[in-house]
Amino acid sequence: MAPELPKYIVRGGELSLFEKEIARVQNPAYGAILAYYLAKGYAEGHVVSAPIPLPYLFIGLPFLLTPQVNDLIKHTTSGMRAVADKINSGANTGSDLLMTLLPRAQASREFTLSCINVLLRTGLASIDVPAASLVIHDNTELANRRELPAGTKEAAKLGRWLSELSAFEVTSLTKVVL
Repeated sequence: MAPELPKYIVRGGELSLFEKEIARVQNPAYGAILAYYLAKGYAEGHVVSAPIPLPYLFIGLPFLLTPQVNDLIKHTTSGMRAVADKINSGANTGSDLLMTLLPRAQASREFTLSCINVLLRTGLASIDVPAASLVIHDNTELANRRELPAGTKEAAKLGRWLSELSAFEVTSLTKVVL
């Protein structure tokens, strides 16, 4: 039997259905691997191999964990602008998806923080406080793995795409406030 979920979150409101699903299903270790590859893709795609800004993780993880958005990332080759156009058109995703992205990003903040915490505690990453960014550390064990969890390719792809955009462009395209 699954453990009882707390009825109220810290701010005193009831948990939404999405928050309950995150609490039941999402594993911070899995999210940490996605965050690692998101940051790795960002560093590899960035002109000067910069670490990923922390706010991008709070957009990237919810995107990767939203099946419709993840599927768009998987099947798009031309970048974040093309994904945003597909989301905005609603042709492949349904018109309400765009409206749910901001609430999903907000609802999954605690989960994203837990994922970052896993990365920090395992030594896979560190925080560059002055730059407010996540610096990933090379890991030979991860690099040598032939089989990686589902979503790591999409995470690296999304990271590369985010590295090409300014914070203003990211918020304009995704409608998610950093």
